[in-house]
Amino acid sequence: MIFDKACFLDRLEGDEQLAKEIIEMFLDSCPKLLDDVRQAVQDQNAAKLERAAHALKGAAGDIAAPLAHESARAVEELARENRLQDAEAKLKSLEAAVNLLMNELRDLRMNPA
Repeated sequence: MIFDKACFLDRLEGDEQLAKEIIEMFLDSCPKLLDDVRQAVQDQNAAKLERAAHALKGAAGDIAAPLAHESARAVEELARENRLQDAEAKLKSLEAAVNLLMNELRDLRMNPA
């Protein structure tokens, strides 16, 4: 599942206005979070990668996005284990999951039904 809208709204006690605001904040911050992960992979910096993946994991978890959350968790774990070559491969999965999520959230924003 890319985005669990029901779970997300449940966490917010059904407050759709707050949900819209949080989605906007996520859409604004997510590209930077993903860029931080990319940069850490490029720099081969395990500590930086662990922090960046952790931040992205938290944001995805907060917004009830299990696919992106799990992908970020996997990258974070590889960074913690200093397996940076494996993290490069997992970065592609993370990018795909985040792009799917952002597209779904944008579609939701345009078609809120």
